[in-house]
Amino acid sequence: MPRINFTRWGSGHVAQSSGVPYLDLSGTDEPVEFLFRKDGCGLMARGNLQIVKGREKTGKSAAGIALMVAALKGCFLQIKPDRDDYTILWIDTEQDSSTLRERGKAALKMAGGVSTDDRLWIVALKGESPAERLRLTLEAIREKWPDLVFIDGAVDLCADFNDNKECASVVSELMKATEEYGCAILCVIHTNKKDEEARGHLGTILQQKCSEVYEVTKSGDGAVMRLQKSRFADISPVSFRFADGFMLEEPPTGAEKAYARKQELLAVFGRLFAEATEYTYKELCESYSEQEAVCKSAAQKAISEAVAFGILAKQGEKRETRYTYLFPSVQNKYEDVGEDL
Repeated sequence: MPRINFTRWGSGHVAQSSGVPYLDLSGTDEPVEFLFRKDGCGLMARGNLQIVKGREKTGKSAAGIALMVAALKGCFLQIKPDRDDYTILWIDTEQDSSTLRERGKAALKMAGGVSTDDRLWIVALKGESPAERLRLTLEAIREKWPDLVFIDGAVDLCADFNDNKECASVVSELMKATEEYGCAILCVIHTNKKDEEARGHLGTILQQKCSEVYEVTKSGDGAVMRLQKSRFADISPVSFRFADGFMLEEPPTGAEKAYARKQELLAVFGRLFAEATEYTYKELCESYSEQEAVCKSAAQKAISEAVAFGILAKQGEKRETRYTYLFPSVQNKYEDVGEDL
């Protein structure tokens, strides 16, 4: 059997390394730094990738803008920055310059009109090639050293988001940037229609490498951003409502919703009782359905709500269909919606 020559291994028979970053277990590390807090828990970990995913037109871009507004304003949608001097780099690969400029102005307006000359930079890359978009993104990160990088349209950094090699290279470059410049990079990416997973090989790799995965769903004029995966603590959902001019608003509280609904019902039943002083249950259901052009069940629900709010008064036998319904002429004692509603 041939003998192994150990002399080429150097002194002590230990292989010598050149540049390999071996981890010293006796060393100490700084705690993970989060850019924001919600419910006392951190989100957007510095030195990490994050993604926000969802179907088309659900509010993924709006979720990223909400974080930027929180950074500039100090608090937005119950999201609070850990510092008041964060710098932000907004990379957009989809919008034309005019639309992007309007969105930027809306963000500043939501932030209270703060001066952002040295805190917010927006880069429009729609007209560039995928390779040039990636190059310019990395160059902007090197130039500005931002705390938060928001990449709206990460898929456009690849010529083919299903090319595994290209996607791995793009994600590797972004991860390297987070490590080198100590920033958090939030990428927007669409989901598949069938399984709600991030689209393509790029989405798969991003989900594997990122520290936080957020998903945005839309309902009516509002949307909710939920934390789907995190290497750190969980946070409660972030809700917002769309308004005119690319503006975002806090969703109304339960008391505000109740007050608005009460005012609506006051107006509706005020019109009904302008022609009569009282109704039986059947008459009131029919009159409401006819006036508001709704089905019987909707009328019944509205009547029940109006009674609960004190808008309508019932008198008569204790059977729902035998009551007579009145519209009290004095409403001021019902003006405040009780906290128990």
